[in-house]
Amino acid sequence: MSKLLPALLVLAAAAPAQTLVTADTLGQGKFSGFAATNALRVKGFTTLGLSMAQVWYGATDRADVFAGASDTVAFGQHQAALMAGGNLNLLKTKQVSVSTFHALSVPLTRREDACGLSWFAAVVASRSFGKLTAYTGYSATIPLGNTADKLFTPAQTVHNVPLGVFIPKGKWGLFVEYDYGPRVQAVGVGMSFTP
Repeated sequence: MSKLLPALLVLAAAAPAQTLVTADTLGQGKFSGFAATNALRVKGFTTLGLSMAQVWYGATDRADVFAGASDTVAFGQHQAALMAGGNLNLLKTKQVSVSTFHALSVPLTRREDACGLSWFAAVVASRSFGKLTAYTGYSATIPLGNTADKLFTPAQTVHNVPLGVFIPKGKWGLFVEYDYGPRVQAVGVGMSFTP
């Protein structure tokens, strides 16, 4: 089953985003494509839209790397960004898998409305129940650089707890996730394809 589980996703631009990832990795030499859309409700601000597309590669049996692009929408304004990162499986037993997931994102457009770089870091724990995989963990979106008065950047680190499920169907997979945080809550849906 781990060959079907793309260890997936992250954040976009400098906006806080969802994990959309299990602790299992693709396996050495495997590729996967991923696309997702998210709604992020920021307390006292607005609801951001976040869409992304990524390509993942299994660098080893326990480490995946990825690169991709994203589009963040706030008040009808768009910001495009590039991102790269990886997922490293730390533990895999019959009961649970644990990984550490990291991503860096840099804005391509509207650079004056965001910090120079965003770092998304997470610890993910997942468990399979038949074909279904449930996952949770802890994530932090950390803006690096000037965050004052930036439309697409949180003013300080954003903390979240993801609660998600991955449902594989042949070469396809569906991610559905809710993220709880004191300042940001999010709902997201992602699709993966592993040839």
